[in-house]
Amino acid sequence: MKDKKPSMTFAGVKSLGSGIGGALVLGLFTTTFLTVEKAVFIMPLFLAFTGAMVGFQLKEILRDNIRGRYVFFFAMGCGQGALVFAIVAISGFLTLGADLGLTLADLVVYSVVSGITSVLGARLAARYFNLY
Repeated sequence: MKDKKPSMTFAGVKSLGSGIGGALVLGLFTTTFLTVEKAVFIMPLFLAFTGAMVGFQLKEILRDNIRGRYVFFFAMGCGQGALVFAIVAISGFLTLGADLGLTLADLVVYSVVSGITSVLGARLAARYFNLY
């Protein structure tokens, strides 16, 4: 019986889910000893870590099916950053009843940081699994 190759949709949803969940869990954990505003300020640091995790996991699942296409990894990382930004902004407004001060510049930072580290995570996975 021939092995089925995993689809890009399945790999993308799985990787984004773990990346978004990881960033939010890290953010919620820091609110136990920091204020919410400071936790939101260091959220790009968490996105850098989870963005690399998204890229690594995508490359691990897809292996040779996505050789050399780093635009896809960047787009997935940017998507993760944008979704985390939206979740943080909306949940901050709903729970605190106030604006956290997130601007369009923050959205760009969240997206670009996550996108770049997603590409770096994919490159790391390619080296780790010898998938040049």
